[in-house]
Amino acid sequence: MSDRKIVYKAVREPGKDCALPVELTDETMEERRREVLARMREKGLDKLIVYCDVEHYGNFYYLI
Repeated sequence: MSDRKIVYKAVREPGKDCALPVELTDETMEERRREVLARMREKGLDKLIVYCDVEHYGNFYYLI
């Protein structure tokens, strides 16, 4: 057995590790939309499913 003493203490809840949003221009959003649709056509896709959650929203955020 170890002689170490375990001490429990209250800790602050971790903050979300999401970056602050960046405002995009209409031109940038349109360019991204065209790019995604072009790639979908290249691959013969007519539907797109994008996974995101609170901490991993980058894939979705690219589209908005």
